[in-house]
Amino acid sequence: MPRSLPAFLLIAALLAGSMLPLVLAEEGKQKTTTTPAARGENGDTRADPADQRGASEKQRSEDRPAATGKFTLSSTSQRVSGSFVSFNYSESGLQDFALGAYPLFDASVSGQSQEDDDARFGVEAHGAEVRVRTPVFDLIVHDNPGAVTKLMTHGVITLALAPGVLAQEGKDDLVEFTVGNVSGTIRGQDLALVGSTLTSTDRVLVFLDEPRGDFDVHRSDINEGVAAGHVGVEASFNKPGGTVEEDVVSYGNVTMQTIKAEKGNLTLQVEGHGFDGRVLVLNVDGRVVGASKADDLQVLFDNASIARADNITDVLDADNDGLKAEYYVVFDPTKEVFQLIVSVPHYSVHTLSVTTAIVLPPPSVILGVVAGAIILVPSAFLLFRRKA
Repeated sequence: MPRSLPAFLLIAALLAGSMLPLVLAEEGKQKTTTTPAARGENGDTRADPADQRGASEKQRSEDRPAATGKFTLSSTSQRVSGSFVSFNYSESGLQDFALGAYPLFDASVSGQSQEDDDARFGVEAHGAEVRVRTPVFDLIVHDNPGAVTKLMTHGVITLALAPGVLAQEGKDDLVEFTVGNVSGTIRGQDLALVGSTLTSTDRVLVFLDEPRGDFDVHRSDINEGVAAGHVGVEASFNKPGGTVEEDVVSYGNVTMQTIKAEKGNLTLQVEGHGFDGRVLVLNVDGRVVGASKADDLQVLFDNASIARADNITDVLDADNDGLKAEYYVVFDPTKEVFQLIVSVPHYSVHTLSVTTAIVLPPPSVILGVVAGAIILVPSAFLLFRRKA
């Protein structure tokens, strides 16, 4: 055998590798079809498909499929404004708390902050979340269709409902309200409704029945879980540009931290206490993990695969499967966004990962590349072998 044969093999391998993109491109061309939506007038197909894809991607980049807004703070007053929620704040409460164009309540607090720093007073806004801290209360508001609002103190909270707000007491410290075409729920401790005034001890949670998008078909079931304390946290992840935007809403004593958010892997750390809030809801733009259909997803709980629940009722009951976690997914193909609902069997510190499988080339492409390499090796040998 000639001494230079390893060089022949090396050259052949390099040539075969250089052919791979060409083969893949050719395979893609063979599978490309022209749909009626891509045709111009009179069936003209001369428009550049790349331009159409670019325009479509630009339109999607301006969307936030898992709907969230963004708060802005006034530089001249104690005013917070968002796409879904706006209000004024002071050291003792809230004024003109409104849902879009509908005023909902004024809130007064007689109590003490849940933290020890009595001298503090400030407001911080990060995207769709704003936090107000005073010596009297702590407030967290999310600018999303649910307008989720948590007001906390050690004392008494009084909500004076705005004119036009209809409210009625429900069960288990709940009050349901309607204003205009918006409806929602107020949950509190020892919650009482007298006329248009609500009182609660220590905390109040407000949330609307509004769906987050076309994927959010089970919003009424999810909100029933929130009202009952079964849903602990809900998070939305968007990727309108090159960075991931997130909005994490804690409905109780559950926290969620993002460990990794990249194509192919969304990993979260979840921590809770007690037996409540063991259902997690994720609203995820498919561009975050590179998913274009529900079957692309693999769900891992503490690095182990978990089973898919039979239906929404099954997954919202965290106790019906013993110590096994399970998930349920809804996918909206028009905006490539999915809602993942996961039930957690017990609480400590857990990791929840949503991954996507690596798509391999079709077998015909792999065989073509291998065949090309087999042909190239003898050719290189004949080209470079020594003359007799």
